[in-house]
Parts: sequence; structure tokens; C-alpha cells
Amino acid sequence: MRTDLIAPVNSFASFGLSKRWSEFTPRAVITWSPFEAGKLYGSVTKGYTAGGFNADAAVLAAFAKPFDPETVTNYELGYKATFFNKRLRTNIAIFREKYDNKQELYFDTPTRILNIVNASKATMKGAEVELAFSPVQGLNLTGAYGLLDAKYDSFVVPGVLNYTGNPLGSAPKHKVSLSFDYEVPLARLGYLSFAAAYSDTAGYYTGATKDPNLYVPSYSLFNASVGIQTLDRKWRVTVWGRNLGNTAYLLTPSTQTVLAEYLGDPRTYGVTVGMRF
Repeated sequence: MRTDLIAPVNSFASFGLSKRWSEFTPRAVITWSPFEAGKLYGSVTKGYTAGGFNADAAVLAAFAKPFDPETVTNYELGYKATFFNKRLRTNIAIFREKYDNKQELYFDTPTRILNIVNASKATMKGAEVELAFSPVQGLNLTGAYGLLDAKYDSFVVPGVLNYTGNPLGSAPKHKVSLSFDYEVPLARLGYLSFAAAYSDTAGYYTGATKDPNLYVPSYSLFNASVGIQTLDRKWRVTVWGRNLGNTAYLLTPSTQTVLAEYLGDPRTYGVTVGMRF
């Protein structure tokens, strides 16, 4: 059982505003190992976020009215296993999350203020696959794929908005990542290492409005590094490059006051020197 007491200080305290919420948040897990190196599991978990007050509300009525707690129930089935003397590791999962009273930021256009409101219901469902393979000593290959379908089953503020059926904000449908790292001994000199990582993220909206001005197009990034380390692993020098394809990608669009875009870093190079104590 979790209980939260929201008793704001300063401006809220002067109005005598406080609110108490409590919620039972259980978790149940069942596992089965059909063989020593593999495990099937199923879980049901309930999560909870306390309610609160909108400190920046423009009018007293909105200031005094709290937003409700958010609850989510997550159902997950998965499989974890290792093969080839633990050189290959797999992790596969499917999940479904059901939200009630989901808390969302709502931009009040007349007052130009962000308030938190409760979307009635939302559903997130998807799958994740992760693979890690070490074919030879010093070489590690990893890959991951995520599939996500997230939408509001009901999100209505009477007379103000209706976002029912819209996708959840910041929830790309696809994500892919691939990486490798390889370390080579240099006789008595130390170790030489190489690493590279690729990621691809599908386009998504950053808010519930499905506003084209709040859409982040899909983008891919590639990073790499080369490093050398002393034999006692005390000193390390790494030369690295990020966003080597010089991809122009959007981090955060904004429609508050003026249309704005906050971009990700362009191609960047650097050298890092580290010492272990």
C-alpha cells in the first residue's frame, strides 16, 4: 500500500490546500525454466503516480482543483535464454500497459500556461527483442528492436479538447539499435579497443495533440570510437566521433509563444583521457 500526502508549501499553504491519496500496488511474477539455460516468465504489475496541484494555474479555480493520481497495470510475457556456452544471450518480451487517469501536460492557449490534466484512459502495447553475441574473446555484438503501439483510448476535456485515438507523445513505433566493441591485447603495451553504435528511431509526436508542428521525423545516428588502455588498465585515451553521418535531427519542437525547434548535436569529434584510481 502506498500513500502520498500532497500539502504544498508557500502559495498553496496559504489557501489551505492539501490532498491525500493511497493505492495498493501489487506485483505478481510466474517463471518456468523448461531447460537450464532458458526461462519463461509472466508478470502483472500495478504502478501509481500521486496526484497534485497546478502551481502555475492562471485562475484560482484551476489552482485549487487537484489533478488525480495516475495508475497503470502492466502485463508482460517474456523469454530469456543463453546458447553456445553463454556466448549468445536472448531476451524477448511482449507487453500491454493500461493507463487510468493518465497525467498529461496541456498547454492552455489563452493563458499560455502548461497545466497537468488527466486523460481518462490510454493503452501501450508492444514487443522488445534483445540479442548479445560474443563469438570470440574480446568481441561483443549486440542488437535490439522495439515495436510500440501507444494511443489514448479516451482523452476529453469537455468544451476544450478531444484527443481520443491520438498516439501518445514521445512514443515512436519502431526503435533499432546495433553495436559492437572489440578489444585486442597489445603484448606488454596494453589494450586497443574499437566500438561503434547505430540507432534508428521512427517519427513521433511530442504531445497528445497530433499537431504537425510537434512532430519529430525519423532519424538515424552512428557513433564510433578507438581507445588505448595501459596494461594495468589505469590510464585510457579514447578518440571518439558522434553523429558521424552529420544527420540533422530534431530533439524537441515547441509551439509555445513562437514555433521553435531544438536540434540535436551535429557531427562531433573529441578525445577523452581517463585515469582509474
